[in-house]
Amino acid sequence: MADPFLGTGYTGGGVPEWHAKAADLPHHAEIWLLHDDGTEESCGYFDKDKRRSKKP
Repeated sequence: MADPFLGTGYTGGGVPEWHAKAADLPHHAEIWLLHDDGTEESCGYFDKDKRRSKKP
């Protein structure tokens, strides 16, 4: 990357380089790992009631 990219997530003046709004995950949102060879692996899902991820 070219200047002024610092690789820290902030500009030289301390301003964030991007901003994302928070969003709620739906109950049982799936979590997948995508491998370099194109295969996919189910890693878990989001339990909204307990507000944490769980293994499949």
